Amino acid sequence: MPLSPPSDMRVVDLLGASAYALMRYGVSPDNDIDTAINKLRSNHADHLADLLERLRSPERLWIRQWM
Repeated sequence: MPLSPPSDMRVVDLLGASAYALMRYGVSPDNDIDTAINKLRSNHADHLADLLERLRSPERLWIRQWM
């Protein structure tokens, strides 16, 4: 059964303490991932939005559970 990210996953759940670095782009660590991606794109931080999309992919979540 493939692992899928929960729909309410928060930025801090995905990035840990590193989530606070995104505050300069208007992203709260408690924002859900979709909200964070939208805020990053609106603040011209597409590279960070792309990073969040890649990190929340099911393959990456599977790898994280083994770390």
